[in-house]
Amino acid sequence: MKFENTVCPAHIDRKSCQPLSSIAAGTQVRFCSIHAGRRAQERLLSMGLPLGVEINVIGNRQGAVVIARDSNRLAIGPGMAQKMMVKVVA
Repeated sequence: MKFENTVCPAHIDRKSCQPLSSIAAGTQVRFCSIHAGRRAQERLLSMGLPLGVEINVIGNRQGAVVIARDSNRLAIGPGMAQKMMVKVVA
């Protein structure tokens, strides 16, 4: 599976997307786009983070973010977290 599109899918309002680094701990979000090169996109995909997936923000400390998807937890550095655009799930 490859990233074919790095912008928000049609069903997600782009104006409501914000950087992952700005999300508070305890929030559930949907990964809607990535503003990074092909290598970073493939890295996220290999970690099980395709576009449209719902993730939980476990911790956010000065931009470095710990997220959870299913039973997996991942630490995302501040640079990557700033490039990952997400939408808060109600």
